[in-house]
Amino acid sequence: MNDVDLASLLGEHAQRQSVPGAAIGILRDGAVATAYHGIADVRSAESVTAETRFAAGSLTKSMVATVIARLADAGGLSLDDHVATHVPELRTAAWAARATVRDLMANRSGLPLRADLEFGFDRRPDVDDGALSRLVAEVGVAAAPPRSVFWSYSNVGWCLLGRAIEHVTGGTWEDAMQELLFEPARMPSTTFANAPDSIPRAVGHGVTDGGVTPIDRPGPRAYGPAGTTLLTTVTDLLTFARLQFDDASLAALRAPHSDVSIAGWLDAWGLGWARFDWGGEPVWGWDGLIGGERSILRMLPRRRAAVALMTNASTL
Repeated sequence: MNDVDLASLLGEHAQRQSVPGAAIGILRDGAVATAYHGIADVRSAESVTAETRFAAGSLTKSMVATVIARLADAGGLSLDDHVATHVPELRTAAWAARATVRDLMANRSGLPLRADLEFGFDRRPDVDDGALSRLVAEVGVAAAPPRSVFWSYSNVGWCLLGRAIEHVTGGTWEDAMQELLFEPARMPSTTFANAPDSIPRAVGHGVTDGGVTPIDRPGPRAYGPAGTTLLTTVTDLLTFARLQFDDASLAALRAPHSDVSIAGWLDAWGLGWARFDWGGEPVWGWDGLIGGERSILRMLPRRRAAVALMTNASTL
C-alpha cells in the first residue's frame, strides 16, 4: 500500500468515526509509509502534518519499561530489586519491601489500589519537579491490600517506576527518557507537554450528538510516567518499534508474565507490552487514551513490522 492509498483509507475511516485529525504509519521490510488526515484543532483548522504531536497516553508506559530495561542492562538496577530499594518514599511500606521492579512492570506488585491515587489528575495539577515525588509519598502511606498478589493494570505503578528512574539517574524522569531513549533512538519529535507552544500539536476532542468539541485539559506532571504528558508522532512511534526489534536486551519485555485474557482488550501481559492473539503469530503493543486523544501501536516482531495510529478524538 502506497502513501496515497493509505491516506484515502485513513480519511474514509476518520470521517466515518467523526475524527477531526489522524495520523497513521506502517513499518514493513524496513520501509515506512505514512498518511495524515484532517485538522489538529477545530478552532484553528490547522492541518495535521508529519510534525503534529499527539498525546502518547499509556504508550508512555512502554517507553518507561524500555528505559528501565536499559538501566538494568547497564547495571544501574536489577528487575529483581525490591521496589523500596529504588523508591525512597516507600522505604517503610511493607508491600514495597516484598514486591520487585519486575512486579511493578508486570502489574502484579500488590501496591495500594485507590481511585483517588489512580485517577487523581485534577487533585494534583502541580508542574514542578517535585510533583511526582509528592504523589509517590502519598502511595507510601496508603494502606496496601492483603498479601495475595493479583494482576491489575495501574497508573500508580508506572509512576513509581518513573520515580525509580529518577533515583537511579539522579535527575528527572523526563531528562532520563530524553538521554536514554529519545536521543539515542533518534526520536526527535517526542517531547512533553511543557514543550514550547510553537511545536505543532493536536488537541483532543470529544464527539457527541451535538458535534465535535475541543478538550482543554493539561496533563498533570505527577502522572507523567503513566501517560499524561508525553507527546509524539507516528514516525517516532515506528522508530520506537524498530528499536524493540533491533535491541536484543528489550526482547525480555515481550515475555508473558500474566495470562490475563480480557475480551476486546488483551490476551497476555509482559513488561510494559500486551500480547494480542490475532491468529497465526503473536502481536505485541499497547494503547493510549487521554484527553480526547488516542494512540495505538501494534508490532509483529517476527516480521519486523509495525503499525502506529494516532487521533485527536476518543472515537478513533
